[in-house]
Amino acid sequence: RRKSQAIISQTKSCLKSSTCATEQILFCQNPIDSKLSTALLYKNQPIVMNCFSYDFYFPDHLLQQTHECMIIAALNPHCFTVQLKQDAIEFDKFQREINDFYNTIDDKKYFIPVEQIQKNLCVICADPKSADNDKIWNRSQILDFDINDQTVNLFYVDLGTWDEYVPINRLRYLIDSFHHHLVFSLTCRLAHISPIDD
Repeated sequence: RRKSQAIISQTKSCLKSSTCATEQILFCQNPIDSKLSTALLYKNQPIVMNCFSYDFYFPDHLLQQTHECMIIAALNPHCFTVQLKQDAIEFDKFQREINDFYNTIDDKKYFIPVEQIQKNLCVICADPKSADNDKIWNRSQILDFDINDQTVNLFYVDLGTWDEYVPINRLRYLIDSFHHHLVFSLTCRLAHISPIDD
């Protein structure tokens, strides 16, 4: 009798859905492409068109302490950029969400018209060195621009690096969530050092 009950329950039609329970379970265990799910998650976010700074916050309780970090860019001892080791996993996840979203969404509303380009404008930029079919996107701020050749000089806020002569067509508007996420890099300088006397 137990067998017949099991057979009967397997032949029941689906309730409130055209997808059977087995298919629903398989769907949950094999979710849709992560890029598509990220795009669906963020597609209704408002676009940020006129913001000229990013949020930065370093809690007071973390000051005057030693932290493990990675140097991600260095100009000289008075200007180098670090990322806290404790933020590395969150940064990787955040960067993956950005890449998934902008590599999936191809809506013209995210393209920035030349006339909207301004100094210090917060944008997202496809790394010019990345492949067209798998672009790497970075939060950026415009340092300077040339309307004649339609290029910009950018500062990559999460990496502490900059790039010159980036084509404007590689820029996109940020969405609200990506803009308001705290910056992951810290620009530093060495303390209590001075040039060696000759």
